[in-house]
Amino acid sequence: MKIRSSRLYSYPVLSEMYDDYINSNYSIKVKAFKKTKNLLISINCILDNDDLSKLIDAGKAKIVCHFECQKTKLRYTKNLKIGENNFEISNSDINEQLQIVSFIVASEDIKGYYSTSFNRDYGTSRFDIETGSVLAISNQPDIPIEKNIYDLSNVPSIISIVPYNSETDHKIYIDMDDNNKIMVRLQKKDYQRYSELGRGVSDYTPILHSMLIIPALTHVFEILKSDIETFNSYEDKRWFKSLSKKFEALNKKLDYEELKNQDSLSLAQEIIECPIEMSLKNLLSIGGN
Repeated sequence: MKIRSSRLYSYPVLSEMYDDYINSNYSIKVKAFKKTKNLLISINCILDNDDLSKLIDAGKAKIVCHFECQKTKLRYTKNLKIGENNFEISNSDINEQLQIVSFIVASEDIKGYYSTSFNRDYGTSRFDIETGSVLAISNQPDIPIEKNIYDLSNVPSIISIVPYNSETDHKIYIDMDDNNKIMVRLQKKDYQRYSELGRGVSDYTPILHSMLIIPALTHVFEILKSDIETFNSYEDKRWFKSLSKKFEALNKKLDYEELKNQDSLSLAQEIIECPIEMSLKNLLSIGGN
C-alpha cells in the first residue's frame, strides 16, 4: 500500500510528503534477513517531535506498521514501539517485494490537539482528532525479496500445483517433465479448493504440504531411483539442481547410489522439514480443541 501526497487531511500530519510540521521527523529504517522458513525484519522507528511522543507515552496514540506483498496478497499490520522492533514473517507469504509503511494513529479521541511544531500557517489552531486518525506517516521503503530457484530454502518453490480437467477423477498426478518445476496436478474443483485454502489462514500451509508436497517428493524419489538411466535423464532439469542444493544443505548428496539406499518417504519428510507435527497442532487449533 503506497500513500500518495495527493491524500489530504483536515488537520496537520507529520510526514516528509507534507509541510504541516517544522523541525520534526517520523521515519523508519528497515533491515531484512532471510532465514530458512521466515524473513527476519528489523524496524527502527525514529520520532523527533515531543508532542507526538507525549501522546504515545500517554497511550493516546500508537505506532502501527502495515506490510503488503502484491504478489501473494499479504496484508498484515503490527503494533510497534519507538526504537528497535524485531519480528518474523513467513517466507511463503512474500514474493519479490514487501511494501512497508508505518503510521502514528490516535488510540482515542483527542480534543484540541496542538503542537508547537505546527507550520506557522496554522497559527494557534487546535484540532479534534478522532480515534484511528492518522497523525504521522513514515517513509515507505520497499524490501526486495529474491526467490532464487537454485536456493531451495523453500522446497515448495520448485513444485507447482496446477489443475487438470475432469469431472470425476480426483487423483493426484505428478509430472516431472517440466524443466523448472515438478507439477502436481489436481482435479479442477480440488484445485479451486486448494487455492482458497492457500490464500487463507497461514496455519493451513504445513497441512497442505503434508497432503501434497510430501507425496509428490516421495513419488519423485521413487522414480529417480528406479534405474540409473532414469536418474540421469533428469539431472539437467532446474528443479533437480534445486533439490541437489537442498541435499547439500542437509550434508547429503543427490546421486543415484545414495538415493537408492534411502527410504523415499522419510527423505521427503526431511527435505520439507517434517511438517506433520505442525500440521496436527494446527488442525487441533483450527478445530478449536
